[in-house]
Amino acid sequence: MKEPAISYEEIVDKYLIDDICPEIDNELNGMFVDILGDDFELGIFSEQSPNNEDFFVVTVEISCDDATLSSEEIKQIQSLVEERLAHNLGKDWKAVQKKFDGVQVIFNEDIVS
Repeated sequence: MKEPAISYEEIVDKYLIDDICPEIDNELNGMFVDILGDDFELGIFSEQSPNNEDFFVVTVEISCDDATLSSEEIKQIQSLVEERLAHNLGKDWKAVQKKFDGVQVIFNEDIVS
């Protein structure tokens, strides 16, 4: 029997994704300082996937007037945010991963990934 589809809201609520995102922000703050310097604003939060309404993405929104991000740095950010999400979810990662549509990076109001 096929399991019922779980919605974006249900997965975010059940697995406390909105509580985990600020933890990821704290855990990775040093990396962001290394890449961007000390003068930046950062937000990490979950959103409904633009590609599938039952999936979610983790958005990393960065504002930093004096910096640029290379494609390697963007990939590094995406990889580390996903790694921290998986770590913080522990054994629940396998279930959540089925509804995870990746990490999107918004840099100075432009989607760069």
